[in-house]
Amino acid sequence: MTPRFPDPYGERAPLTPAPSRLSAMLISLALWPLRVAAARATLRQLAALDARALADIGLRPADVNDATALPLAAEPGQFLAERAAGRRVANPGLGGRPRPARRRPRLAKTGS
Repeated sequence: MTPRFPDPYGERAPLTPAPSRLSAMLISLALWPLRVAAARATLRQLAALDARALADIGLRPADVNDATALPLAAEPGQFLAERAAGRRVANPGLGGRPRPARRRPRLAKTGS
């Protein structure tokens, strides 16, 4: 008698076939222009923000400018997230903002 292992799907496996690799590739290729258009629209919205609003999310205007220079196949959201994460690692207590310059304390003048 052969051992019987429990079937994770109950008595029978589901009959819905997974999409073939070719059809998944064709769907991805057909949706690519829509993904590019959505990413470029997001970049336009980010470019419309001022430097202070970008600093609130850990970015600088130069980061958005650099993201617009990426090839169309690149993911600008991932690029910007990596930039912001790198800035948070470099300045953990400041939320990505540059450190303010230190002021030297003024010495009190002694009157003679």
